[in-house]
Amino acid sequence: MVGKIVIVGGGAAGVSAALWARKVDRKVEIVVVNRENYPEYSRCGLPYVISKVIPDPSNLIEHPSSWYSKFLRIELKLGRVVIDGDPDKKILEIKNLRNGKVEKEQYDKLVIATGSSPSVPPIPGVDKNGVFTLKTIEDAVKIREAAEKSKNAVIVGAGMIGLEVAEALHSLGLKITVVELLPQILPTVLDADFARIVQNRMEKDGVTVLTGKRVEEILGNGKVRGVIVEGEEIPADLVVVSTGVKPETELAQKLGIELGKTGGIKTNEHMETKVEDVYAAGDCVETKYLVTGEPILAAMGTVAVRQGKVAGINAAGGTAIYRGTVLTRVTKLFGLEIASVGLTAQQAKNRGIKPIIGTVRGKTKPEYFPNSKEIHVKILVNPEDERVIGSQVIGENSVATKVDIVSLVLMKNLTVDDLLSLETAYAPPISPVWDPLIVAADAVVRKLKKKK
Repeated sequence: MVGKIVIVGGGAAGVSAALWARKVDRKVEIVVVNRENYPEYSRCGLPYVISKVIPDPSNLIEHPSSWYSKFLRIELKLGRVVIDGDPDKKILEIKNLRNGKVEKEQYDKLVIATGSSPSVPPIPGVDKNGVFTLKTIEDAVKIREAAEKSKNAVIVGAGMIGLEVAEALHSLGLKITVVELLPQILPTVLDADFARIVQNRMEKDGVTVLTGKRVEEILGNGKVRGVIVEGEEIPADLVVVSTGVKPETELAQKLGIELGKTGGIKTNEHMETKVEDVYAAGDCVETKYLVTGEPILAAMGTVAVRQGKVAGINAAGGTAIYRGTVLTRVTKLFGLEIASVGLTAQQAKNRGIKPIIGTVRGKTKPEYFPNSKEIHVKILVNPEDERVIGSQVIGENSVATKVDIVSLVLMKNLTVDDLLSLETAYAPPISPVWDPLIVAADAVVRKLKKKK
């Protein structure tokens, strides 16, 4: 019988663990220790706080602190951080960030859900006033306030979050320059040809995109005034650095917990670490990439809540398994929905796979029907076993559902022929008789036949 579960981290993974632990055991004592002063909120909504699509940041908070204690008997200890612990005695030392006091907390089961922190490159001047990263509500509010006094903004990094911030600041009327070190935007999400579709839309809307370029220095006397990009000065009143995240594993290391090859906490399918009665979940954890079998850092909310669920269930005495991720992702930028799952062509080639690719430009409805929108679909297949290994979709609507289908295909290890046999729904106001996803699959099948 578990008496007390302590969860370190009050984000998506930590709160998911708490909620599912409570479903399993109605009596166990549950304590959530969180560095921030807010209960769990949607970090994915932060760019929309900047753009004022979400005018009040508190709207991101789904439930007040009182809801957890009143309805679920979960104690939230906000504004606190675990500074040390003894896994043999099952004791944590917790510091109150408001008054500096240190208290001890006993546990029977521990869940580490400490998340990640921004990975900031060592750019000279990166510590100047007016340079930001985006991770918390406070960050979003500060960026929004700075934007009200700014004309020019530079975004360093063209991943999903960086481009969401670029769109948010663009909507506020700022002149935007995006600088990406790699040769294309969204380098971990799209192939170069699909990335170009998004970049063209951004440039059409007046955003300057510099790829294959390095920010060499951030200029300004205390306050940022510009950046140097390969010898050229670009004006900037505001700089947002969005160059990825790194797992927060300091506590795990203090407790003697093993880290994996990626630097994230190593767990098994039950989200157990090798330290007895200690689980881990979320961005701080290394997880299995089901497409290749290798360990990766997912850093995705969808992965965090699922891992948190499994950790919470098992910590409370239940049984659950998390098998891994296929990296199903979607966002909306400058009027385009962009989704991907699995490997890009370059990622496949880096692993010694020469994928067969089917790419189509189709319509979301029959050609004759009003308001039919253009949609781009790509399917990638391993020619060795004809297994689907990735997909990318770009359009103004109907994107996520197509990638969700391929997500299931990847998780079930299905072939392109399996995908081709999928019976899709058809009605003129909703979808065409031949879904572009199936047309792309057919293109691959025909290429495979020629290869044979």
